[in-house]
Amino acid sequence: MTDTVTDLDDLVAHPDRYLVSMYAEPARAAELWHRRLRTAPYGSEGSLSLTYFGHELLGPRLWDEVTGIWCALIDTIADFTVAGAGERLFPGQPVPIRLERAGSRALFSVNGTRTLVAPELFIPGVLTAAASYCRWVEEHVGASESSLSAQTERLLQARETTG
Repeated sequence: MTDTVTDLDDLVAHPDRYLVSMYAEPARAAELWHRRLRTAPYGSEGSLSLTYFGHELLGPRLWDEVTGIWCALIDTIADFTVAGAGERLFPGQPVPIRLERAGSRALFSVNGTRTLVAPELFIPGVLTAAASYCRWVEEHVGASESSLSAQTERLLQARETTG
């Protein structure tokens, strides 16, 4: 909700003071997106929350441009599906996102914190969440994330055909 986060520890401890959930309060989140666009180049500045079986993989400490985070995640997954490893940086900071094969599993890491994941569960979960984000932007903000949406849909369809 604020234009600038000056106390990252307070954001992490009290995210409700700073963030509005696009799922819990879609109209309010859309209004904040439009307000931000009037003063900044991106409306989607905020935090992306990503958990895996209750383990936080991404949270408010990694505040950035949310659409850019989604793009980095989806590009990382795309590279992983082709080469067995993928890595991108957060849009405005030197924070690496990495996904690499580890036997029948995969290691997902953000900023050096690594979590062992099952690709057959993790990847469809992230892709489905990215598709949901794109739909929310279109329905509530009136904007299109066509490139992100198209790549996400291609990856989802490829997973359906290969199992």
